[in-house]
Amino acid sequence: MRRLPNGNGATERDVALFQDPVARQNTVLIVSGTGTNAWHPYGFLRRFSLQELRELKAIFGISGGSCTYYARIMEALGLFNDKRIALFDEIWRRHLNRKGVLGKIISPITGQPVFFTQDLHRAMDELFGHATEIQFEDRAFSNFHCVLHRLDRDELFIADAASTPDLSVAYVSASGGFPRKVGKLNLCEGAPGKYRHFSDHDFAPERVRSKFRELLRSTYPDCHLVFLNQRKSGSKGNIHWIKTGEEQFPLLGQLMDAFYMALGIPNVRHYATAIRNRNKWSRTRTQPDGDRAPS
Repeated sequence: MRRLPNGNGATERDVALFQDPVARQNTVLIVSGTGTNAWHPYGFLRRFSLQELRELKAIFGISGGSCTYYARIMEALGLFNDKRIALFDEIWRRHLNRKGVLGKIISPITGQPVFFTQDLHRAMDELFGHATEIQFEDRAFSNFHCVLHRLDRDELFIADAASTPDLSVAYVSASGGFPRKVGKLNLCEGAPGKYRHFSDHDFAPERVRSKFRELLRSTYPDCHLVFLNQRKSGSKGNIHWIKTGEEQFPLLGQLMDAFYMALGIPNVRHYATAIRNRNKWSRTRTQPDGDRAPS
């Protein structure tokens, strides 16, 4: 099978699962975790129109992958653009670093959280404006599911139109894109109310993460499962991996991004990653994006 000329290792067959209307109905997309730089899958997602994405059997967002998918849909609805992407690093860094470097160093010593989920929500408010009011019941997210670790029950939780119709997609994605605890470190304080117990699925215990894999196997046994990730491309049976980024050492890149965020250092990699990957995956779409107001 011929490799596509973008250097990412995806094959024509992999991408055809999204381009063919019949294949889309039998395809489940999983947008995997990204690290603090959530823009790696953005270019691939932007390759497809809102209608094409809605025709997929299901879409699951994990950790930063949920935030990336939300941003892509907001762009499709005319509520997000390149100017906002350019502001992403400054907005995110300002809200997450209000304690300052010294305060973040002292917090673990005193048993206080280093970050606050409310700051994540405020960052989303500034970045997306009133679009953060869009809830899971909106038809643009009818097939979208946010994969979470629910801390109060210590179990897998899927937020979607069925389980959480009245919750903000932006706030749930932000809450699930940041770990509340790393080992014994109280990393992030939960926001009060409905979003309090949501945490990053990638940092959940293995028995919780394995439940999601079991869910995919049992619910979609005859579907193509396509994982967008930063590490590999390939296929095994009905499971496909598409490497959406181009970094040779993605783990090193994630560590660099986390280091910049922790110290409050400006990180040009965010904007560069979004634009570079968008250009690499660009194509002429068979269907334009929708331009409707949210329902």
